[in-house]
Amino acid sequence: MGSTTSTLRASTIILLALTPQALAADGADFSINLFSDLAPVLALFGEQVSKQFLSQSLTWLEDVIFAMAPLGIVTAILSAVRVGGPNWLKAVVGRARGSRAVAEVELMSSTSHEVCELWNGEAIVRVMGSPEVAEILYFKDGTDGQGGPRFLTLEAAKENGILRNTKERRMKYGPTLPRDATPISTPNISLNICEANEQGELWLFAILGIVLQFGCLIFIGITRFHPKINWKDQNSEYAYPLMASGTLLVVMGMMACSRAVQASSEEDIWVAERSFRILWVQKSSRVNDQHFGSYALLGDGERKKIITSRRRAHIYASRIFLSTLAVAGSFVCIAGFVTQFVGLRALHWSASIAQLVVTLTMTAMRTWIRRKMSEQPRPIMLPVDSWIDRLTLTFGTSPDRLWDTRNPYPQHTSHSNWEVIILHKYIGYDDAQKAHNAPNKHSQNITRMRMGLGYSTSWNGSSDPFVQELDTFLQSLLSYFTTSEDVFLVDSFNHSGVFR
Repeated sequence: MGSTTSTLRASTIILLALTPQALAADGADFSINLFSDLAPVLALFGEQVSKQFLSQSLTWLEDVIFAMAPLGIVTAILSAVRVGGPNWLKAVVGRARGSRAVAEVELMSSTSHEVCELWNGEAIVRVMGSPEVAEILYFKDGTDGQGGPRFLTLEAAKENGILRNTKERRMKYGPTLPRDATPISTPNISLNICEANEQGELWLFAILGIVLQFGCLIFIGITRFHPKINWKDQNSEYAYPLMASGTLLVVMGMMACSRAVQASSEEDIWVAERSFRILWVQKSSRVNDQHFGSYALLGDGERKKIITSRRRAHIYASRIFLSTLAVAGSFVCIAGFVTQFVGLRALHWSASIAQLVVTLTMTAMRTWIRRKMSEQPRPIMLPVDSWIDRLTLTFGTSPDRLWDTRNPYPQHTSHSNWEVIILHKYIGYDDAQKAHNAPNKHSQNITRMRMGLGYSTSWNGSSDPFVQELDTFLQSLLSYFTTSEDVFLVDSFNHSGVFR
């Protein structure tokens, strides 16, 4: 009995002594497994960050940046399927009845007759609809040989040869995929608020991404196969080949998915020889059950180029091309992720930590590249009924002041004083000439700008009904004068005593 009691006490003491050590070991293993599994799992998510980057991608360099140490693999696959995948694959991901306009709003850089960008009073938002928005280029030194400032719509600047498409030189090497042939297309405000990223910056981040991703593979290979280090875990003979091949597959699949989203729209860069400023005029309207006010939105600084993005037409050739990219990218991504995950699980925990660090670093780089998305245009609220007249008065009196952030332009301006100078050889002409030795420069600019803005936008102002009635009356009066036998011209006219 005594010996049994002693044995029981000894077993209890040993159990209590070993339990904390076992718990400590389990806690350490749990922590290591948690961080080692976080890297591949984290790569699956990041929906909004991935959508934000994809929606502004314009070049293949951004495809490379997006694919290196990627974040949001699931989002990339779904995005590629939604914009260009075949119907059977859309059904697999639950998007069989998805509207293309919805995908364009969320994922693409383009605008069309179904998708627009508007100012809601706080920020630029993308919504479905086709409101009246004019994109206007302001040339300070004039472009018509008359001197003085002038503004033109984007279409008018193209027609007059002021803007030149940089892709025209490349057209001789083969046609590009066609776009929707629609006369209505709203401006790309978000792409032109600020100057686009320079190619040098994109090259730098693309090279850094390649160095980081393949440097991570080299680091893991050294820690696994170097004879003095040889950090290996169980069943790790096959681990590194699986991890390396899986990583390469993920990179290629993500590039294909990004290219599928980017190829669903086509961007043009229009360049002018003279610097200009850009603004957008938004008419008050209700779009997609949302009310948007009347604003003039001012872009940042002077520039010499502007970007337009339009979605491609769904003809047979483009459909096959986009479907191939979407299907290939989706399956390669899935196969690569599974292979990479199995390999990382079998490697030393430092491999997953290294991949996690590289993923977080590339996420920070991609966020920095899209830093300009937080910038907004300078809005000026315009009256709903007389917006075109108010905007013209503002430009004619002090156009440069609009872009001066140190001295913001007031929301309401006082009306200029206007006088009528009657025509030559009629009553009061000599007196009017003495009072006005030189014509009013602001009045000339305002009149010419008002005519140009009304003609280029084809928008009617509040005074248009009165002007049309006055024009009809004057035409009828002129017709009466020229056809009536009671009206005749004389060489001299003595106006003394007349109109007293």
